[in-house]
Amino acid sequence: NVFSVISKEAGEMAAATIRTIFAQPTADAVRAQLDTVADMLGKQFPKVKEMLLEAKDDLTAFAAFPERHWKKIQSTNPLERINR
Repeated sequence: NVFSVISKEAGEMAAATIRTIFAQPTADAVRAQLDTVADMLGKQFPKVKEMLLEAKDDLTAFAAFPERHWKKIQSTNPLERINR
């Protein structure tokens, strides 16, 4: 949904920045990085900041589980494959 409110040229930069949220080593770091990313992107795209902060609980829900499960649950790709 973020890509619907930013220019196509800024899409890859925004995507790479958002991906850093999911690359953090601890749950606290994940949540802190989301705030950092929201602030960073919010300077240029205020709507993106609003969207990220509104979805914070959903975006960081995977971090409530043991770290060994993160890669399996932080993406909907497995669910999408099952639904096909």
